[in-house]
Amino acid sequence: MHMVIRAIVYANDEEEAMECARDVFDSLCEDHIFDYYTTFDEDEPMSGRARWGDLPVVAKADSPEGITLIDGGMEATKKEFMNYISQIRRILDEYTDEELYEAKYDSFYNDIRFNARQLGQRRGTTIWLYDHEGAGIKTPEHLRNVLSKWKCIYEDKGKENPYKDKEIWVVPADVHC
Repeated sequence: MHMVIRAIVYANDEEEAMECARDVFDSLCEDHIFDYYTTFDEDEPMSGRARWGDLPVVAKADSPEGITLIDGGMEATKKEFMNYISQIRRILDEYTDEELYEAKYDSFYNDIRFNARQLGQRRGTTIWLYDHEGAGIKTPEHLRNVLSKWKCIYEDKGKENPYKDKEIWVVPADVHC
């Protein structure tokens, strides 16, 4: 399966943003979250632009392209969340605790453990947006913290913010899982 994930990174320019994003994508692949990735500055015959068209290579987070990438990532993440939470609610209504424990249900899609695992992922196929450290952005609050350069842990607590002079960038990548 292919999907387009996005990394939100702090950098002085596009080149540094791409380096930071590649570090995020490399980490996700090294940790076996994804098999491989292709950024949109690469000419690959089966991935990246060849699969998804001309997405921006790098965009400032507050640009129209950046906003579209970020909003699309959050919308896809929310859709995944809603799908799995709906499945879990249905399963809990349909089966007793004992039936769930003994796996006495009629299909794989009724597997409470699978659905709960998908819902609980911090990185992987249910997360479409990642922060500068490679953590999956699962909630609007996490996204607000990333876009404020973690004001809540720096300025609000009187600490020096290492990101204060950096710009916020978003970099998409086609990943295979």
